[in-house]
Amino acid sequence: MSSSNSSDSGSSHISLSVDEQSDGTVNLILRAFGDGFCMIGSAYFDTTAVIDFLSELRRFPLGCDPAPFLSGGYLDDAGKVIVTETLHISVSQITKSGLLAMMIRVFSPDPEYWEKGFGHGGRCSYFLNYEDLKKFTDDFERLIGGKTSCFEFDRFTRI
Repeated sequence: MSSSNSSDSGSSHISLSVDEQSDGTVNLILRAFGDGFCMIGSAYFDTTAVIDFLSELRRFPLGCDPAPFLSGGYLDDAGKVIVTETLHISVSQITKSGLLAMMIRVFSPDPEYWEKGFGHGGRCSYFLNYEDLKKFTDDFERLIGGKTSCFEFDRFTRI
């Protein structure tokens, strides 16, 4: 599924896909594209955590302390704390007029030396408004609900 508003977004877009696991978790795969770059990351999430994140994105105005976020990666031995973040999505309100910022961080760890922090990744920010955030959230819910296997989102605002 793709939405298009190329006059505002240029080549900046993200794509999300999901690989459902038999234990009720999902492997969320995110690709972020910007002017001249592409980065990819993935993480496993309990489906409930993703649904809770999407519920937070539907609040108006968005919460700000902290801003709604979804973050996953390699956990400590107790399985409680992320020691190597491989995927992060957050959305925060920038202006009172409704300009929002979506922050994406992804990291693909080196298979052998990931514990030392080696790998490839990056971060980028995209700007959008509440109407576009609703579209993103709707598409994301369809993905998690199994109604689609992936979606692309490019309704970002250039400022």
